[in-house]
Amino acid sequence: MATANPTPHRLQQNANVRDLVEAWDRVLISTSVFGSANRVFKLSFYAGATEVASARFIAQTNTIELYSGTATLLATSPALSFPSNRYFVAAAHYRISDTVGLLEVYVDDVLMVTYSGDTKPGADTTFDSVGYGSAIGWYLDEYCRNSITMEYDGGSGTAPVAGQTVTGAGGGTAVITSVEGDATSGILVLQQWNSTNFVNNEVLTSPTLNAFVNAPTVAYASGFQPNSKRPGTGYVVARVPTGAGTTTALTPSTGVTNWSLVDEIPPNTTDYVFSGTPDTYDTYAKSTALPASAISVIAVGGYHYALRDGIVVNNARHVVRTGGVDYFGVNTAVSTSYSAGLYTWNVNPGTLTEWTVAELNAAEVGFQVRT
Repeated sequence: MATANPTPHRLQQNANVRDLVEAWDRVLISTSVFGSANRVFKLSFYAGATEVASARFIAQTNTIELYSGTATLLATSPALSFPSNRYFVAAAHYRISDTVGLLEVYVDDVLMVTYSGDTKPGADTTFDSVGYGSAIGWYLDEYCRNSITMEYDGGSGTAPVAGQTVTGAGGGTAVITSVEGDATSGILVLQQWNSTNFVNNEVLTSPTLNAFVNAPTVAYASGFQPNSKRPGTGYVVARVPTGAGTTTALTPSTGVTNWSLVDEIPPNTTDYVFSGTPDTYDTYAKSTALPASAISVIAVGGYHYALRDGIVVNNARHVVRTGGVDYFGVNTAVSTSYSAGLYTWNVNPGTLTEWTVAELNAAEVGFQVRT
């Protein structure tokens, strides 16, 4: 079955970004509709103006397709259960090569599809930019790219060069893509890491270099620079109401527990809360705490699925309660048919600094109707 192939918009690269052989690209994406034809999100890798590979998220079939060039299908994932009506994290790992190439995709930190072999469709041996394209219904936010970089110092011999294999005393190996430095110290851009960790101050050798790995703090995971190799285990956690919050003023369509009418994923329209009185709102206690592995919070978002059936209330806004105070988002128009909406707090509105895990775990979230 042929799928839509939207034309990607290339993201401008900073002038000092190197030509890469291998990189990890991570993006926050969402779609409001699944099971519909021609709804495709496409993340593409470019060498100049040439598209050399892509990962396509196909809403019609709930699959991910991997391509070399623009038309050679490499692999297709099994049918997946994409998170509907909320953002999720997609990470693509690409290595361009006609022999040891790799293209794989993770969704919310789970490997969904992978291909190894020939991923070099033409003469280009490196790539330098990324593009994204979308057929109606997809949304993108929070893009980032990582490569593999390692610091070395205390060197002797002559400077390492691209194409050499570096080996750590503990058995870690990788192939040099490019070098910023000399025989004494510098930074190596690497590919084809064998997944054996490098360790600070261990001996590092290549055919021309004798040096030491410089990884002075725990931020140098596996011996590489911070923000190197695969982006950290970031993912979106959906936390639904599990109890009443401080304020309960909206009217339940049935029963007496408002929170239990708005706790479904995906949302349904058989039960709900409502009000024709402007500025009425609920806040809700949330589900269990973030996973124990969570060490930081990028943002907190509120999600709604709503419609209006009157003329007094035309808008809505999200509310988050933190530190004993309610903070409101901006007005969002509500249509006469069901539609989704999202508001994001990138920082804690009470402290104006990054959210902490403890603050998020203690926060309440909710929804207010507006004129």
